[in-house]
Amino acid sequence: MDSKRFTTNPFGELTLTEEECVQLVKIADALIFAKFEEYEEHLNNEKRVDLGRWKKFTNSGPTTTYLERKSSSPDSKLPQLLMVGPLPGSLDDNMFGLVNPTIEAMRIKSSYLEDFSAAAVLNTIIEPTVDEPFRSVVVKWMEIDIPGASIGIVRNRDYVFIESTGILRLKNGERVGYHLFHSVSFPQVHDLPNRVRGNMSFVGIFHQESPDRTDCRGTGIMDPGGDMIRVMAVMGMVQATMAGLKYSYCGQMKKLAWLLEQRHVDAKQHGIPVVGSVCVTCSKDIKRSKFGGFGKSNTTCKLCFGAVCGTCKVPKTLSFIASDLELVQRKITLTGEDRAKLMEIAEELVLANLERYEEHLNSNKEVNLKRWKKFAKSGPTTSYLERKSSSPNTKLPQLLMVGPLPGSLDDNMFGLVNPTLESMRIKSSYLNDFNAAAMLTTIVEPTVGEPFRSVVVKWMEIDIPMASIGIVRNRDYVYLESTGILRLGNGERVGYHLLHSVTFPQTHELPHRVRGNMSFCGIFHEEALDRTDCYGTGIMDPGGDMIRAMAVMGMVQATMAGLKYSYCGQMKKIAWLLEQRQAGSREKGTPAFKPFCVTCMKAVKASRLSGPVGTCKLCFEAVCNSCKISKKLSFIAPDLQLSQRKVNFCVKCMIDATRMDTQEAAREQFVYKKSVTPALYSHSVQSDMSTCSESAMTS
Repeated sequence: MDSKRFTTNPFGELTLTEEECVQLVKIADALIFAKFEEYEEHLNNEKRVDLGRWKKFTNSGPTTTYLERKSSSPDSKLPQLLMVGPLPGSLDDNMFGLVNPTIEAMRIKSSYLEDFSAAAVLNTIIEPTVDEPFRSVVVKWMEIDIPGASIGIVRNRDYVFIESTGILRLKNGERVGYHLFHSVSFPQVHDLPNRVRGNMSFVGIFHQESPDRTDCRGTGIMDPGGDMIRVMAVMGMVQATMAGLKYSYCGQMKKLAWLLEQRHVDAKQHGIPVVGSVCVTCSKDIKRSKFGGFGKSNTTCKLCFGAVCGTCKVPKTLSFIASDLELVQRKITLTGEDRAKLMEIAEELVLANLERYEEHLNSNKEVNLKRWKKFAKSGPTTSYLERKSSSPNTKLPQLLMVGPLPGSLDDNMFGLVNPTLESMRIKSSYLNDFNAAAMLTTIVEPTVGEPFRSVVVKWMEIDIPMASIGIVRNRDYVYLESTGILRLGNGERVGYHLLHSVTFPQTHELPHRVRGNMSFCGIFHEEALDRTDCYGTGIMDPGGDMIRAMAVMGMVQATMAGLKYSYCGQMKKIAWLLEQRQAGSREKGTPAFKPFCVTCMKAVKASRLSGPVGTCKLCFEAVCNSCKISKKLSFIAPDLQLSQRKVNFCVKCMIDATRMDTQEAAREQFVYKKSVTPALYSHSVQSDMSTCSESAMTS
């Protein structure tokens, strides 16, 4: 299914007067009540079908479809259709599966039912409420692909229709659900090129008979228009009605996806419990094979996070519009005194480095080459190592990094601040600065007034080359991270970033790892619109028997990752803005497509060689291959898998995105905790980056 076909509204906004809305609701209600009365008669008649009028056409299990006999309606071009019989699942599951009042819900439903190929919401008349969650009246457009249309033998069919869903009551008080499709026409919804506009009218009535069985009676007719062969038209009608057999399955999958999101909300902040080694279903001991690529794999349940063996696991393919907890996170409990002490330590270290930075500025940023020896350089940014003569008793030298970073102060701060597990994973996907991580406890969270202020205790692991074959062991660190904004003596803003090792009884050393220690502090000062001065000092002791040269290189790589802070911040801004712009299109689709590049105004069209026409995912306008700017963005999907997606933009939107208010984006993500999840902007690449092994720290 091409996701673009669900995000582009071919007509633009359909504006209806209040009188038109009232009239449409009256039409829908009249059709529904007529079929509701027929259903009561059907029940009173013990559900017998008049075989003098109806001829059996097909069945699926106990559910049967009939066509009206020609003798019963000799003047009609196409017969009416009747579908009767039980559907699996409860009434609520079936209704949850079929109700789809938004473009996002339509896309989810279609992914399970495959009942249409493209769609748009044109106007919403009645929305679901707390008391009536299945009640909706919406004007929609949909397109159905016809075999052979792609090579010009036939043309696809499309329909403009009113859809109405809700709950009524039988005379005995029992609940029944209804679902109406009925074609309508408006001057604004003109016929589209290369399609034939069809007409249809269907009403389904649903009545729960037992906990997992819902009786259904549906009647309707579909006229696909044009010169379509009668047998193809009839098959299209039958396929459309038989899709109802999947309503309950669709509802259950939507419930699973919803429950998955609820269970993972806290996990995005604090991670999952330690995964046991016993299957939660059969209690079989689960052992990890060194030859994991063979046989059935073991995994964890994504709802309870318990271990599940390969025999007992039940995989389901869920659909999300897009925000596996293999990335382990452990909590530790700190007293008020502990928290105060950690805050005091962090403040002392940060203020000491701020004083050094002011001295650095007062000395015109000169580096004392008697103490510091140049080690590495990236553009104008240089790393120095402390000379052995300056500190003869230390095993490892201190490190100094000075020079400008690209981007504004706010962009750099937005890139480096990561107070939640979710934001840690996003940051790591751009910086590659660690391989596994956990949030242990949060001491200070960002606020509206200070969106870059946070104090958090974390754990991280860094993969060492050849650790997988046992020659060396990975290094891990438990540390205090503090970020925020301070002021220089002249009042100018500076940002800071502190990483400082700490230890607690609960954070014991882990098997197959060596616990290291580190202390880094970076100070950031904006000197121009796109230039931020950086002054960072620190030391990292990876512990164990690691060769000194490898340890030094690890320190330098960790500090040089700061060169990507601004890029990370800009990508996070673009992803946030993308979510804002797409929110409206999930409801009503995107503006009508214009076949001209929004940047150079060159005409664009799809071809077999170049593929479909690209569009900017912020303004939804066409972009030619020469003008489009592709960026790989990182998202956390609703199942907590980290996805990286290549997304196209136009030049103007890219400039606007990089200039937007960074602090507002930070507030949305860090203060209001709004996740950025991947809509179907493009194909994704699943990433294992920032996922953790199974070992854990427990309190």
